[in-house]
Amino acid sequence: MLYGALAFGLTLAIGYGYKTMRVHPAFAVETLEIKGASSKIEGELRELLDDVRGANIFRLDLAELRDRVRGHAWVDNAVVQSLLPDRVKILVIERIPAGLARRGNAVDVVSSDGETICSYQEYGQPLDMPVIIGSDRAEDPREALMKGLRTLEAIKRASLLFWDNLETLDVADGENMKAKLRNASAPLYLGAALIPANVKNYLLIADRVERDHPALEYIELGFPNQIAVMPKKAEE
Repeated sequence: MLYGALAFGLTLAIGYGYKTMRVHPAFAVETLEIKGASSKIEGELRELLDDVRGANIFRLDLAELRDRVRGHAWVDNAVVQSLLPDRVKILVIERIPAGLARRGNAVDVVSSDGETICSYQEYGQPLDMPVIIGSDRAEDPREALMKGLRTLEAIKRASLLFWDNLETLDVADGENMKAKLRNASAPLYLGAALIPANVKNYLLIADRVERDHPALEYIELGFPNQIAVMPKKAEE
């Protein structure tokens, strides 16, 4: 009987204490700690979570806060923790730009999974990367964009010099992608999939091709162990 009375009294005390903690000012959130985000994104997240400051730490819905943070276009993933008595810690993984995609008149910054991070104008700083074009003219726009991103990554692995000089990658025709280099007068056809050896071999003869063939229709790199140049037809 005595044990039962003690247990009942302890339960009441715990319940009363918990209710008190849920309203006590000592547990109002004072510090919102954000790690892993750039200063720009951190500022935007703080605005997004403005209502957290001053809220009781026991009343916070951490799952809802995490979803709110992950809803930001620049955030790939996030972990939210509450640390007694008055601190909330947020660990952020930002999306990393993998390329630029022009669709219509708009140019967007896109991540490696093909998601739009923001428009190029909103990015706020120069981003010297090749631009994928033509995905909006393809039969499957998303797959065309993903193919373009995979091709850009393959080009970077094959030759950073080629990637750095690449102005646009046209993926409208998935069976014969078209590259435009800054230092080449003619487009380069890459075929349905990049052939790394052809990219490397082209760079070895690029200066000679430009010197010997100032007027070309295109350069073909889409067949294994072959580099073909197509001169423009003489006007009649």
